[in-house]
Amino acid sequence: MIASIIRRRIAEFCALLRANGFSIGMSEVIDCVSALEYIDVLDREEFRQTLMCTLAKKAEQIPLFLYLFESFFSNPNKENPQIPLLNQGAASGGAGYTPSTLLQRSQISAQNWFKAYSPNHLESERRITLEGVKHRYVLRRNIRTLERAYPKLGGRRRRSSVKGEVDLRSTLRSSLRGSGDLRSLRWSERKPAKNRLLVLVDVSGSMDSATQSLLELVYVASNVTHTSSVFCFSTTIRRVDNLIRGKTPQEAARIIGSQLSIWGSGTRIGDSLSSLLSEFSHLLDPSTLVVIISDGWDLGDVVGLRESISEIRARVGGILWFNPLADTEGYQPLTAGISTVLPYLDALAGLSCLFEPRGVMRLLAKIRASGGV
Repeated sequence: MIASIIRRRIAEFCALLRANGFSIGMSEVIDCVSALEYIDVLDREEFRQTLMCTLAKKAEQIPLFLYLFESFFSNPNKENPQIPLLNQGAASGGAGYTPSTLLQRSQISAQNWFKAYSPNHLESERRITLEGVKHRYVLRRNIRTLERAYPKLGGRRRRSSVKGEVDLRSTLRSSLRGSGDLRSLRWSERKPAKNRLLVLVDVSGSMDSATQSLLELVYVASNVTHTSSVFCFSTTIRRVDNLIRGKTPQEAARIIGSQLSIWGSGTRIGDSLSSLLSEFSHLLDPSTLVVIISDGWDLGDVVGLRESISEIRARVGGILWFNPLADTEGYQPLTAGISTVLPYLDALAGLSCLFEPRGVMRLLAKIRASGGV
C-alpha cells in the first residue's frame, strides 16, 4: 500500500493543480492513487509519468503540469509554490511562462508527453505519413501463418485421406479404372478452413511511439487477405480495412489521417470491446482468431473490460495479444488492463514478434508446447 504521507502529498498536489485551472475531481484522485500501486514510487520519472497520465487531461496542460510537478515535489519546505498561470506573467508582473520555457524547465521532450495514458476522447485530424512498407513481406507471411494457426472447423472443400468419410465419387472413379468392382473404398475429409482474422489495433496516445509499425500492420493486414477485418480503437472503435483495402501506402496514410480522428486519443479498451460486441458480433464465431495490439494502459471500467473480453473469448477460436512493452527486458504484466485480460488470452507476446521472420511460428510452437492450439 502507498504510504499515507504520499497520499497526503498527492492530495495537496491535486489542490495546487485545481488552483491553476486543472479540472480534477475525486475520480481523478482515486485513479491516480490506484495507479501508483503498480509502480515504484521512488522512481521519479515513473512517478511523474503516472501522475501526468491520470491528472493532465489536455495536451495544452502538460507544460504547466510539468513545471508545477517540478516546483512542488522539489520544494524542501513542502509549501505550495505560488506559480503564475501559463502566459499570464507579463500582465501580472510574473515570469511570463510560455510552453517553450516550461518545456525547458521540465527538461522533458514534447515527444514523450504524448506517450501517456488518458481516458479522454480527443478527435482531431492529424498528418500521418507512410512512405513505404519495409516489413511488408515479413508481416504478410506472419499474418498468413496466423490464418492457419487455429484450424478449428472444416471447410467446404475436401481432400483424400486414410480416414474420415467414404468418398463415393472417388471410389466409383477408381473402380472404373479396373473391372468395375468396388474392391476398395476411398476416403476423404474436410480441408481445415482458414481463420477469419479480427485485428484490433490500439491507436491511443500511449501507443504513439509505435505509430509507423502500427500503420504498416494496419495496411498489410487490410490488404493481405480478404477475410481479415481490421479495427482501430482508442476511446471508441472504428473499422478501417474497408477504407484502405486496395489503396497505395500513401493513399492509405492520407485516408487514415483524415478520417480516423481517434488516432492519438485517450484509452478505453473496455468500452471499445463492448462496442465491438454490440456492433460487429457477426464477426465473432469459432473460426475467428482475434489479434489485439495494445500496451494495455486502461484505467477505465475494469469490470466492463473483464465482461467484454470473457464474452469475446467464449465466441471465438482464440485471442492473441501483442504488447510493445513486452519487448522490454524485465516486463511484467501488472497494469490493470493487462492483468484483467490475461486469463482469457492464448498468449501475450511483444509486438516485435509480428515483425520478425518466423516470429509467429515460434510463438505458436510455444503455445502448442504448453498445450494450446
